Amino acid sequence: MIPYTEEKMLVPEAITKKIRIVDLSRCLLCNTCEKSCKSRHGFERNVRNGVRIGHVVMPYACKGCDDPLCMSSCRKGAIKRDEETGCLYLEKESCIGCGQCARKCPFGSILMEETGRFRETKDKEGNVKKLPVKYANRCDRCRGYRKKGCFSNCPGGVLKVMPFNEVLKSLPPIHQEKLKKLFLNGSWMKDEEEVESH
Repeated sequence: MIPYTEEKMLVPEAITKKIRIVDLSRCLLCNTCEKSCKSRHGFERNVRNGVRIGHVVMPYACKGCDDPLCMSSCRKGAIKRDEETGCLYLEKESCIGCGQCARKCPFGSILMEETGRFRETKDKEGNVKKLPVKYANRCDRCRGYRKKGCFSNCPGGVLKVMPFNEVLKSLPPIHQEKLKKLFLNGSWMKDEEEVESH
């Protein structure tokens, strides 16, 4: 479970932390967000997949936990925190592809991707087997770029960063209750930074 800040004690309607959402009521299903992510990084990084409540999707992108299980479980120290932005990122050359970070992430924000390379290993009988080399693929909020690729290329302005309480107000009452339960169960996230939408 992610450690909360003092805002844990507030009622959901009072939470003003910003969260990343996909507004499906405006989505054209053109996949430009995913294509721009793949074009920039080589792999898609969970752009539209996530928890869906009504017309809102909260993507499985990295939540930047205060005490990240992915980081503490990495034997090689390949997951780092950017000191300037606080975002977590992967140092690809240090990643051995063990998948421990992906198994520990409570949000499913890390995918293990095949690199196209293989490593040799031996089974119990001594037979040599070739296994695919993988690495952990995760959203780092386009670290090193001026704009996020998915946000800046979306023709409909579907990807947004909004205060939690405004997202809550935009939903019908039945969906508001679902989002409140999600919040109260501890599936919370750190404050998203503001981004330019275009």
